[in-house]
Amino acid sequence: MDRRAAYAALRASSRSEDRRIFAMLGKAVGVLKENPYAGDRIRRRQIPAEYHRQYGPLDNLWKYNLSRSWRLVYTVARDAGVIVVVLEWFSHDEYERRFGY
Repeated sequence: MDRRAAYAALRASSRSEDRRIFAMLGKAVGVLKENPYAGDRIRRRQIPAEYHRQYGPLDNLWKYNLSRSWRLVYTVARDAGVIVVVLEWFSHDEYERRFGY
């Protein structure tokens, strides 16, 4: 499922956990609109090869803590301004597996 479909599914869901995640994502988007660099920068050498394969070469990657147990990963691009591109959101455990921590 792509990000847009996953986000729409969260919005339409009646599950309380999905609604909570949807609300956290909404808050994060608001914060990142104000300050695209509000998250923690991930070192280049730590960017998973899967991201480079899936999204092309990434110059930067950022992590934003949605809560103690949820993470949002995004990149910042420039094209007539600053653009935040959300790559994925997942639980802390999934984040640790993805990044090999």
